[in-house]
Amino acid sequence: MEEIDRLSDLPDGILHHILSSLDTKSVVQTSVLSSRWKLVWKQVRILNFRRSSFGNDLGFMQHVDQVLSSRSDCDVLKISTDFRIGRNLDMFGRIMEYAAFHGVQQLSLLRIIENEWYSVFSDAIAMICGCYQTLKVLELQRACLNKTAFEMLSSLELLETLTLQSSHFEFSGTNEAQDPFANFPKLENLQLLHCSSVSLSADDDSNRVLVVSGPQLLCLEIHRPQFDSIQICAPKLKSFTYWSDVLPHLLPTEGSNWNLPSLRHATLDLLRSNDVILYFNAEQKQLLLKQFVNLFHALRDIESLSLHLDTIELLIQACNSAKHQPSPFRRLESLSLLYSNGSFSSVPYQVLRFFLEGSPNVGDKYLTVDKRPRAKKHELVIGSSVPRLNLTPRVIPESATRT
Repeated sequence: MEEIDRLSDLPDGILHHILSSLDTKSVVQTSVLSSRWKLVWKQVRILNFRRSSFGNDLGFMQHVDQVLSSRSDCDVLKISTDFRIGRNLDMFGRIMEYAAFHGVQQLSLLRIIENEWYSVFSDAIAMICGCYQTLKVLELQRACLNKTAFEMLSSLELLETLTLQSSHFEFSGTNEAQDPFANFPKLENLQLLHCSSVSLSADDDSNRVLVVSGPQLLCLEIHRPQFDSIQICAPKLKSFTYWSDVLPHLLPTEGSNWNLPSLRHATLDLLRSNDVILYFNAEQKQLLLKQFVNLFHALRDIESLSLHLDTIELLIQACNSAKHQPSPFRRLESLSLLYSNGSFSSVPYQVLRFFLEGSPNVGDKYLTVDKRPRAKKHELVIGSSVPRLNLTPRVIPESATRT
């Protein structure tokens, strides 16, 4: 009996969607399957150029040139590459020129720079900005961005989502705060993942304050930042995720400018740093507690809060008299406690009261206890009685809790 090729019978649109998840080398190789597949790859609108799929730079660059020269004239939705621009800036320019001409909306540039090539990065940014008429989503990894680079990126007038990962922000050497995102006209979503500050001067000891502002910013994620201080001033911000090893200078200080009048949802995962707090004296613990309170005060108008239990434990360690602190929250309707291992088994009532007593509507809502994916099975016990709360832990499928 002759086998039926059901995959080849699928419409072009579905085949394009399937091929969009593969790197372009694999996509091009499908052209030899049959006459049906000979031209399918030429209309795939997502191009994933992977240098790691080739043994050397020459083979990779020949592949890129072949793909760009052979595609049909249809627009490109997204281009993703891990090509390091310092190896061949001309090839990177060729990709960016093609992207601009074919209306690219998303760029994902991974591992594109190394220390010895920082000097060429401004040229690369200028090439990226050639896509200013269509680009809406930009992801950069290992970028080195100075004031000029941010000014160029702000010319991307349609940019809505920006992700910077493992990137360095160059500070001027003064004690003035740096506000690199203030002039992005349509930026709504910003992710800063493992970003840090650098200075061109080896003996520069100035205070490196990062200000995150944006007139249209709606969603902000900050993971493991390395700055002396962070201030957030985003009047339209709705959602905020903050994940960091706990270092006191990363929490807001008294009088710092955290302006978040529209914020409604926050997730905080402040990890313990090698239990260093165990060696804090009473004064240091009081300072850490004060900085926690400043952070919570900045979030006082949120409606839902998700906290990892490591954050709760850190708060308890910071000061055993947390029960004496008035709750800063006024509109809280939902509190979710996240946990991913068995290291913490109870939440003292006074800690819950700190978060909930100032919010009259919380009694009509639920306190949820969520287990993170791939977490170990673990029973969580809420300490003491909790008045005005309906505790309804979410049921997690057994398959989701296996390591």
